[in-house]
Amino acid sequence: MGNRRQHTIPKFYLKEFLNSGIVYRRGDKLPRFVKTPINIAVNIDYYGGPSDDFDALDKMNSAIENWAAPVLKKLIDDVTSITHSDWVILSYYFANIHVRTPAFQDSMTSTLKEMTKQLNKMAEDMKRVYEKAKAEGKDLSVFNTPSFYDSPRYSIDEWNKWMEGLDQKEGRLVSIASRYRLIKDIAKYIQRMTFHICEAPGGLFFTTTDRPLVLFSLMSGSPLGAGWGNKDVLAALPLDPKHLLLMCYRGEPAVYHRVLSANDVHFWNIELMKYAVYEVYSKHTYDIALDWMLRKGIWKTKRTS
Repeated sequence: MGNRRQHTIPKFYLKEFLNSGIVYRRGDKLPRFVKTPINIAVNIDYYGGPSDDFDALDKMNSAIENWAAPVLKKLIDDVTSITHSDWVILSYYFANIHVRTPAFQDSMTSTLKEMTKQLNKMAEDMKRVYEKAKAEGKDLSVFNTPSFYDSPRYSIDEWNKWMEGLDQKEGRLVSIASRYRLIKDIAKYIQRMTFHICEAPGGLFFTTTDRPLVLFSLMSGSPLGAGWGNKDVLAALPLDPKHLLLMCYRGEPAVYHRVLSANDVHFWNIELMKYAVYEVYSKHTYDIALDWMLRKGIWKTKRTS
C-alpha cells in the first residue's frame, strides 16, 4: 500500500540544521522551533509507494544516503583521507540532492508547460496560415509532412495528453523517474570539478533551504543559463551550519579549504535563500530568514571575491 512518508531532502542532512533548529516557512507569522527534522521536507508517496514500480526511486535515495553519510563526514573532518571511490560517492550524492527536490522537479515541469504553451501557439498559427493558403488556392507543398526519419517522436496531441498526465500521480512519477536519469551524467561532471570547502568563522553559521543546491553562472552571477556542463558554472551547497561547499571547474579536481569573512557568510546565506521555495532551515534564530519568511524586502549583497 501507499501513503509512505518520504523525505525529499535527506533526513541526515537536515539533522545538522534542525536537531534542534528553526524552520522559517514562507507566509507564516512566526518561525517554528523543531527538535528533530522527522516531519520536515516530507511528501506522501512522492517517489512511489510500496506497491508501485517507482519504489525504486526511494530505494535509490536511501542507498545513496547510506553511502554518502560517512564520506561527507570525512570530507569535512579529514579531507586528506578522501579516496577516488569516495569522490564518486560524493558526486552521486550531490547529483541526487540536486535532482530529487520538489523545487527542481517543479521548475522542470514549469519549463515543460511553458514550452508546451509555445508549441501549441505555433501549431495554431501554422494551422491558420495553412487554412488561409488553402482558401486562396496557393501551393500547399511547403506544408508537406517531413520524412519519417525527421518526424518528431510525438504528435502535438500526444504531447499535450502526456503533459496533462503530469498533474496526476502516475504522470508525476513518470516525470520524476525521467529526471533521475540525469543523476549519472551530473555525477560525471561533478567528478571533474574542484571542491572549495568554506568555513564560517566563530559565531557565524550557514543556513539551508528546501532548494539546498543552486547553480550559478560565474559570468552573470545568475542561475539562468547555468548548467553542469558549462565551464563557468558554480554550484553552492551548505554542508552543515559551519561549512559551505562550492564546486567549479577551476583547476584539476581537488579539495581546498578556507575560512570566510563575515561578509562572505552574509552574502552566501542571502544568495542561496533567494531561491528557497517554501522553507529555510537554520540552526539558530536568524533575522534575515525571518525577513524572507515575512516577505518584507529585497536584500542587496556584495559579490564575494
